[in-house]
Amino acid sequence: METGHYRALLLDLPLEGVAEPARSWWYRRVAARAEADGDDGDRPGCDRPEDYWPGVAHFQLTTPVPGGRVPFTYGALLPSQPPEALDRRPSPGTRPP
Repeated sequence: METGHYRALLLDLPLEGVAEPARSWWYRRVAARAEADGDDGDRPGCDRPEDYWPGVAHFQLTTPVPGGRVPFTYGALLPSQPPEALDRRPSPGTRPP
């Protein structure tokens, strides 16, 4: 960040792992926005979940971001390495899941 002001936060976020396009917020937000806009969704072959998939298994918040500035804003964490390669052991001093 250009300002030089940084914050470090320890957060306990409710996350879920996602490995299927139809379960991802990347697709579900498009469906929710279309419904809110009055789109009947009658376009066979269009708006498939795969069209919005970020291409990698990832983690996402279990609910939309409260107070999001844009309707249907969702939190997603895309890993820099495959999730199956992550060390699942708890860090020292943390509570178990």
